[in-house]
Amino acid sequence: MTNTISTRDSYLIKGFIILISFIIMYFNTQITYSKYVAIMTIIFNMITVFKVRKNWLLLIIFGFIFYSNISIVLANYFGYANNIFTSFSNDMSSVLGINLLFFTSVCLYCVLPNHIIKNNTLSIYSTSKKSDLIFLLIIIVLIFIFFNGFTKPSIAGGRGATSTLYEYSIVFFIIGYAYGEEKYKKIIISLILFLYVIQDMIYGGRGSALQLILIFFIVICSNKIDYKKAIPIIFIGMIIFTGIGNYRASFDFSINQICKVFNSLLETGFVNDTSYSAYYTSLTFLKVKEFVGVQTQLYLLFQFILYIFLGSKIVDSNLAVYTRQYYVHYYGGVLPLYMYFYLGILGIMFIVLYLKFWIKKMNESSKKVSHLQRCLCIYISACVPRWYLYSPSSLFRGVLIFIFVYKMVELLDMILKKNIQ
Repeated sequence: MTNTISTRDSYLIKGFIILISFIIMYFNTQITYSKYVAIMTIIFNMITVFKVRKNWLLLIIFGFIFYSNISIVLANYFGYANNIFTSFSNDMSSVLGINLLFFTSVCLYCVLPNHIIKNNTLSIYSTSKKSDLIFLLIIIVLIFIFFNGFTKPSIAGGRGATSTLYEYSIVFFIIGYAYGEEKYKKIIISLILFLYVIQDMIYGGRGSALQLILIFFIVICSNKIDYKKAIPIIFIGMIIFTGIGNYRASFDFSINQICKVFNSLLETGFVNDTSYSAYYTSLTFLKVKEFVGVQTQLYLLFQFILYIFLGSKIVDSNLAVYTRQYYVHYYGGVLPLYMYFYLGILGIMFIVLYLKFWIKKMNESSKKVSHLQRCLCIYISACVPRWYLYSPSSLFRGVLIFIFVYKMVELLDMILKKNIQ
């Protein structure tokens, strides 16, 4: 009886918090007060990170969201950056933008389970025996993608380009680890993974490399290290990735250049440029939303839904590409503002409830979660940089592709086992 009352009270408290945040968002219509809403956003992000600190899958997601949001806040509302990407800082769109970040942060905190399972990383390995031939085929596919899915720059110091297939190699890495429980298999797939990382970073990339590093960490390291010991590693990673962001392919890991990057981070308050660049793009969503009308918004939503199932051949499926005809930006977009463009507050509530489903799975024991769902939890956690700052497609089309590939591999595995018997 006590637990029932406690749970009911918890829901009431969380409902009240969401209501208050909605009221704050509704009444904040001035740039002057946006700083205070920005501070409250960061406070809620910090509280969330603290609550999930002992669950690596959740900590990666909310830690990244926290770092992204604090970069957005410092750059746009506290003057830590002054460039084209902060040119809307004194525009009314930035008031609505921070309101939406605040409301989303509060809602995400409120959908967290009351009890967070300590060091829950969900085992990627299945209890059933996996085929060695399947593992070999996955390795062949990854090697093929490595050589054919990445276009090297034509000039020295230029940035390489990844194909869609290369970006979805993350699916094959996760499934490869699932079929590679033996030590030698882990070593083989990890070596290939770091070849991908090195190739991406040498030619100025960060996104794919970061996701692959997160997969390696979740699968291989997360059960051996706690969050306190990971802080120095995260700090070093920030310096390296910032250096690659600033200098691209010309970053050479010399002491002199590392010092330059570190000093740059100190001057900018460790603000991440990708975060506030994506936020700038998102603010163009809000500005375009003002004049395109509901019919166009629903049309673009419908095109995005078609894209989830049919792919990039669908026109007007990429909101960032659509808004670029009105405002110059460099693509990307922050998740809550994407969803707000399509469906307003209902869009934000939908994405929060969708994430709640996966948050719940990440907080359960491996015995209660299917093998496919465990793999998907790792995928969603590792892909947080892409779905929070670039496009929500990873949460929908990415998950759909993952399920398709997983089922095809599972079917092939069953056929091979029957033939062997």
